[in-house]
Amino acid sequence: MALLAAAGAISIARGAVADTRGGERSAIARAAALDGVAFVSASLASARQELLQGNAPPSIAQRDGELLERTVGSERLVTRLVPFEDETFFQAEAGKLGMEDITDDMLKRILASAAVELSPTQFRARAGLHALEAVDATSAALLPFLTRYASEPMIDGEGDPRVLLAESLDDVSTRRLREVGGDALLRVAARAFADSEGDSKSFESRVVRALRAEAVEVEEWDAALLALSGVDGDRVNGRVSVQFAPSEVLGAIEGIGVERGARIVEERALLSLDERRGCAWLVSHGILTPEEFVAVASRCTARCLQWRFSIEAGYEPLDVAPKDERFTARNTARFDCVIDFADATPRLALLRDTSMRGAFAAIATQRSATTAETAPIEEKLDSTDMTASKILDPEIADNEKMKFTEVTFTIPKFSSANEGESDKMAVPTTPSRPLGSHAVGRWVSSGTPRSTPPRVER
Repeated sequence: MALLAAAGAISIARGAVADTRGGERSAIARAAALDGVAFVSASLASARQELLQGNAPPSIAQRDGELLERTVGSERLVTRLVPFEDETFFQAEAGKLGMEDITDDMLKRILASAAVELSPTQFRARAGLHALEAVDATSAALLPFLTRYASEPMIDGEGDPRVLLAESLDDVSTRRLREVGGDALLRVAARAFADSEGDSKSFESRVVRALRAEAVEVEEWDAALLALSGVDGDRVNGRVSVQFAPSEVLGAIEGIGVERGARIVEERALLSLDERRGCAWLVSHGILTPEEFVAVASRCTARCLQWRFSIEAGYEPLDVAPKDERFTARNTARFDCVIDFADATPRLALLRDTSMRGAFAAIATQRSATTAETAPIEEKLDSTDMTASKILDPEIADNEKMKFTEVTFTIPKFSSANEGESDKMAVPTTPSRPLGSHAVGRWVSSGTPRSTPPRVER
């Protein structure tokens, strides 16, 4: 509660000084960070076709991740992407295991890989809606491996809806499947629909079984898998991108394992553009047998359309030093974001103000240090004989008329709390927007977005 009260007091204080110079600078930095969110969204939206084909987001930043800058007197207001621990600016949410349908066995492997000393049951008990976004060591360790934002859209590599498996197809669907794979694909669709093994969410496995039954070449499997759908809906969860998942995530998938997960990471760097569009290369490269691929086909995807990144904006001197000696920006604002490009118009799946995360982390670190310092004292007290016969003169201790009252002292401890987040987030109008070639209102931009800013789900 103390930490929550402190957070509330800080928020009130920031609002109270909005008309002061420092408060105004903070507000401008926050708006500049939101400009960066719009800039990144527009830039990646223009590359959506590449994302649909299984590629990573293009490079849109200059040195140190800089996106936008504006000179303010003897300083410059800089908006930049914040790198993750692996020095990349974007993190694939589809390269993680979804919290919605992860099994206890898979979760146990991830917890072990992240060196988190919790059982699956303990983790599920603490995992609220935003547990992975909390300011603590556990959340930081698990964020590269677990997600709540990934989903596979039921669209093909061109962004068109897939053909839903049905007993009879209309003329449009029939003509489309015949264009993709001829009459053989029509027979595959009929077989896959008639396959009663598994549920609708495991339709990829049904399609692979049908492809094998029709003796379709492995090189043609990807086209069929992208053309067909067994889910009467827009999306399906539980698919992990074999192009972007780390070996720890791939190794946790039942049917792949640690050794094959490591091999997938090695092999995918050598793939052709056509191979990157699907998952059939797991068979053609000899990593999985056709039978093994049937078992994991409904767990895998090639692409990722939900990407995480962090934006930071703050004031720096004009003569800022290189990155390793960079001046710490003042009046900084920071947002953690996940943008979903499954639809033609990008959607902000997560927009979270984490400007105070450093303060919360410092408090957590101070608490850990305080606990570490008091632990030896507590151990010493527990191991010390504090009876009257030991601490008093023997003659006094033996006096039956002396009465001692036992007093227990409790060392106070700080309470902790996760950083709050509003269910509804209003995004203020940003002071500038990317316009034309390298012109962004009063900003100088490092890239040229070609689409519109994202919308925010309310």
